[in-house]
Amino acid sequence: MEQNFNLLQERVLDTLEKSDLLAIKQQLKNIKGNTVLVGAGGSSVVSTFASKVLGISNVKSSRDLNYMNLDNIDNIIIFSYSGKGYVIENILDKNKKIYLFTNGDKLYDNVETIKYNSTIKKENSFISLASTLMPMAILYHYYHPLRLPHFESILSKMFDKSKDINIHHNNVYEILTGYDSITASKFLETTMTESGIAIPVIHDKYDYCHGRSTLSYKSNNGLILFNSEKELDELLFNNLKEYYTEIVKVDRFYPNDCIVDNDFYATICSMYLTKKLAENKGMDLSKVDYSPIVKKLYKYKGEM
Repeated sequence: MEQNFNLLQERVLDTLEKSDLLAIKQQLKNIKGNTVLVGAGGSSVVSTFASKVLGISNVKSSRDLNYMNLDNIDNIIIFSYSGKGYVIENILDKNKKIYLFTNGDKLYDNVETIKYNSTIKKENSFISLASTLMPMAILYHYYHPLRLPHFESILSKMFDKSKDINIHHNNVYEILTGYDSITASKFLETTMTESGIAIPVIHDKYDYCHGRSTLSYKSNNGLILFNSEKELDELLFNNLKEYYTEIVKVDRFYPNDCIVDNDFYATICSMYLTKKLAENKGMDLSKVDYSPIVKKLYKYKGEM
């Protein structure tokens, strides 16, 4: 785990330097019409972030496409680090324009590959770290096509700042979030669940005000608050301390409503939060003691 986190920033910068960012930009700009974004596991985090960058709200799981009416859909963009597996194979028979956003080398008929590269040895980890943040960084640069040295400098500052955040060792964490931090909260939910380091409960901040605060009154949980610096955030932070064993506040990188920028930064913070939580519990995110049924379910390719 320590090695993978030590290499995380280097891997992100490496993919930015080794990928053809201009070609990727042109491919993304050429996608027209109604589009669905699809990803599983760590790639579901990437697809969530891509929805903000590309302005596409239709984010689904691969299984959803078996039940959706796709008549009005023109394109399906698949996010998959390896470029293999059910999430791709299940979509190949759809009569749509298919794009594969990947680091992998496998090619498919009638699929346009949007390829990003890397030269550092791939992480050996149960939990997706670089395989999540690398494609997010490519998309983030598409959103902010700055000169690479300046863009990398911003990322370095984000990494430096994100490591200051702390967390204790609760077994349940309620997470107060919303559209502005949806990618970061998606990473927390996915990683906490897949690693078993804690039970995540996601609350939209407005829904939380409509009765979901009862859970904290009846339980003894920790709270993670993505701070949007609005009056509601101040109200929540100042009044909820007596109802939680701890409150972890994830502040914004920019003191304004730069939603894409702040969600990218919050996702980095979320990665280091899970690292510290795992360390506090004597666990390793890279070598998870996962359920014996994981292998059977992970490789399942039958009817869904």
